[in-house]
Amino acid sequence: MQLSVFLLNLTAAVVLLLYSTRMVRTGVERAFGAELRNVFMLSRRSTVLNSFAGILAAALLQSSTAVALLVSGFAATGVMGVTGSLAVVLGADLGTAVAVQFLSLDIAWLMPVLLVAGGLLFLKGSARVIKQIGRVLMGVAFILLSLRMIGDATEPLRSSPYLQPVVQHLSDDLLTAFAGGAALAFVFHSSVAAILMLAAFCAQGLLPLEAGLPLVLGANVGSGLIAVWLTRNMHGKARRIALGNIVVRVSGGIAALMLLRHVALPLDVVASTPARQLVSFHFLFNAALLVAFLPLVVPLAALTRHLVPADDDQAEV
Repeated sequence: MQLSVFLLNLTAAVVLLLYSTRMVRTGVERAFGAELRNVFMLSRRSTVLNSFAGILAAALLQSSTAVALLVSGFAATGVMGVTGSLAVVLGADLGTAVAVQFLSLDIAWLMPVLLVAGGLLFLKGSARVIKQIGRVLMGVAFILLSLRMIGDATEPLRSSPYLQPVVQHLSDDLLTAFAGGAALAFVFHSSVAAILMLAAFCAQGLLPLEAGLPLVLGANVGSGLIAVWLTRNMHGKARRIALGNIVVRVSGGIAALMLLRHVALPLDVVASTPARQLVSFHFLFNAALLVAFLPLVVPLAALTRHLVPADDDQAEV
């Protein structure tokens, strides 16, 4: 009975986390979708501006996948080129890391304020935008509530005799942890939700940093796999965006995994607790990928054109 109660409580917390991240994304899309599309259009002439547009959009939507699907559609119709779209997606991955940084802060005190303000705006607001802003505020509050629920649900695991062998295996076998993180993000269809849950486990003392870091790297790859899966039946130009992103995710993830195997990263310099170190590592990893690969978007786009030929390879912006 105890096991069934634990699984029920943990599943409920995870479902609320997934629902609330979706709630924020749909609220932003409904309130500011047209404005976000205009931002992409205005940034088309510069890959640097493309990347900043991706950061902004993903931070607001809390989903790099949503941004990738949006610009993939633009690429398929010729509104944006593959090069610019790849720059947007690179920025979007960093944007989700920014969102994770904020949501993992100790701001549980803000939850009732967001619930009251969001509820009033959603229920009493007459304008569509006002209602959707209320929806976003409630979504953020539900995320904070779900993280508290995850902490409460996993409290009994501290005394479990099975926990230590599992986390020790993940700490010793980085490839297994890497694959597990990728599977977790893909099943959740949200790297934000996956990494917030891992950070909650770290905060509870259930997940050591040595196991958490390769799990985070895997979650970044899993995030890229989501876009590959969702664009599998789209136009060739759209599939190139997801393919280019997964090439970056996998190559960067493997390089970082090898670094973890041989180097002890001084993460205590950037944060004092394991949970904050975990999300800071996620942010630094995505920032490093943006810096490393943004200058390479032209050859990366050429590689995707070779791997995924389109029927109508007209000149691209």
